[in-house]
Amino acid sequence: MVDTSVQKKTRSFLAILLPDAVKKAIHQVSSPFRKLPLDVKWVEERNYHLTLKFFGSLTASEIQRVHDTLKQLTPDVEQFSLSYGGFGVFPNLMRPRVVWLGLAGEVERLIQLYTKIEEKLFTAGFPREEKKFRPHLTLGRFRSNANIDLFIKFVNENPLPDHIGNINVDELHLMESRLTPGGPHYTSLAAYPLRKKSSARE
Repeated sequence: MVDTSVQKKTRSFLAILLPDAVKKAIHQVSSPFRKLPLDVKWVEERNYHLTLKFFGSLTASEIQRVHDTLKQLTPDVEQFSLSYGGFGVFPNLMRPRVVWLGLAGEVERLIQLYTKIEEKLFTAGFPREEKKFRPHLTLGRFRSNANIDLFIKFVNENPLPDHIGNINVDELHLMESRLTPGGPHYTSLAAYPLRKKSSARE
């Protein structure tokens, strides 16, 4: 049972959380272009995560439906690993909105998981995501495209280091997002473990 007694509606999303060491490494490798004179609101290191689905504001009963759905789904999904695949922007360099860090590794497994989540939650009464799923970690959001040429130059001239570390995806988290004057604060409402990888002998 998910504790939803704090408020009638909860701003919620489903995410894969990152180890603190990986968050720190991401922050370090992205720090050079954070120092560029870009008009970007940067995500705080403590808030790095991989969003699988944003729900918006949910009632207690809706959160319980999400919880029940995920509790049934995740035991059938085997753990997998992700790494990193370079920096970029959405939707394009002419109209940049989001600075992101791409993902590599077992991305196909991630996409399969996302598809399964969408199907099960749709069956449970939640709308499908209209946009195509593009796996990434959001690093910041552009307020304008001022000095975007400096960002492009930096990305082209500075390959992504290989020491960021991997993400072992072993559980999902249903998160609460509280918007405050100091920025968003995220709290895990519930965790959903994935099935451990089968050994070579099995």
